[in-house]
Amino acid sequence: MNSKEIWSGITFIIIALIGGWGSLRLPETPTSQLSSGFFPLILFIGLGLCGIGLIGKAVLNKEKDRLPSIEWRVVLPVSILIILYPFSIDWIGFLFSSIPFLLLMMLILGERHWKNFIIFSIGAPVCIYLLFTHLFQIMLP
Repeated sequence: MNSKEIWSGITFIIIALIGGWGSLRLPETPTSQLSSGFFPLILFIGLGLCGIGLIGKAVLNKEKDRLPSIEWRVVLPVSILIILYPFSIDWIGFLFSSIPFLLLMMLILGERHWKNFIIFSIGAPVCIYLLFTHLFQIMLP
C-alpha cells in the first residue's frame, strides 16, 4: 500500500468537496442558461473521482511504488508555461494564448508529429472556443 497515493487521494477529495460547495454558491448569470457553477462543479466531481481512484489503486496495490527521477529540463519549462498561461489569457484572449501554449507543451513533452501539432494545438482551442461561445453561450476571454 502506497501512503503517498492515499494522502493524495484524500487531498483531492477534500479539495473537490470544498470546490464543489463553493461552485454551488456562485451567483446565477443572466447571460447564460447554465449557472456559473456548473462547469466548476463538473470539474470538482471529476477531481473527487480521481481521488477515489487513487485511494482504490493504493489499497489494491500490494507492492511499494518507486518514484521515477525528476527530469528538470521538462518540469521547469512546463511549470513556467502553466504559470504564464492564465496571464496570457487576460492579455491576448483564450484562443490566441491557447494555441502557442499547447504547441510549446507538446514540443517540451516530446511530440514530433506535425499532424498532432495542427490537430491539438489549433483544433482543440478552436473547438473549445466555438463550443463555449455558440453552444453554451459563454463568452471566453
